[in-house]
Amino acid sequence: MSKALKKDEQVYVPLVRLGIDRTTESAFLRTKVLEDVAPKERSATVDLLDDGKTAKVATSAVHRHVGVAIYAVGDIATEPNLIDPLRRSVLHYCRLLLPHDALRARSVRSLDELKECRTKYDYFGTSHVILIGHGSEDGLHFAVRGKISSRDLGAAFKIEGCVASTFLSLCCKTGYQSFARPFSEGYGDCVFIAPFHSVHGAIASQFVQTYLAHHFLDGRTFKVAYNRARDDVPSGIQFRFWQNGSLKTT
Repeated sequence: MSKALKKDEQVYVPLVRLGIDRTTESAFLRTKVLEDVAPKERSATVDLLDDGKTAKVATSAVHRHVGVAIYAVGDIATEPNLIDPLRRSVLHYCRLLLPHDALRARSVRSLDELKECRTKYDYFGTSHVILIGHGSEDGLHFAVRGKISSRDLGAAFKIEGCVASTFLSLCCKTGYQSFARPFSEGYGDCVFIAPFHSVHGAIASQFVQTYLAHHFLDGRTFKVAYNRARDDVPSGIQFRFWQNGSLKTT
């Protein structure tokens, strides 16, 4: 979080960073900022919603928007034993982290279906998008009309007023430059994290869960969360980090 915050602005703060133990709730306290915060300031004062108690928290851990949209792109053939189990694995994990109204999960078989979901139902308040499906170095495979280029896929997410800035792809080989650069460039402040290799569904599920635990639960920045999740990936699988069309390294 680097932008200025305004007094009374609604924000989401990880409970862990506030020292709050509420294990039956989501990972966040939905609260408000109690005073203006300039862009260069490193802490903000927030309301703990507990008889006037307040706390200071690092601005890097403060989220303006928290919402995850999961899109499982079906190919018909592998849906029962791969696509749908992976979608449910990620979905149920996210349910442990997020408020119920901050999560969407869709199964689509065409780009038109994805666009319909995106433009009519899922764009508002979505900060993170998770893509599940079969990828290649330059496209994503849909049951209807086959492979869709990464540029056309990226265009489906470029919606005016959309706040999504982080995309996590669990689709094979979408971390290649030929896929990641066209998808992530020209999107504003877009982070795109994706595997460089073919990736087993179990490893894909582990990676995204580890990333979200560091990012949402522990309140780490997206880059720190990526670094920690990357270091824990088994089988030598590499996930790459792209931002605004450029490959980023540690």
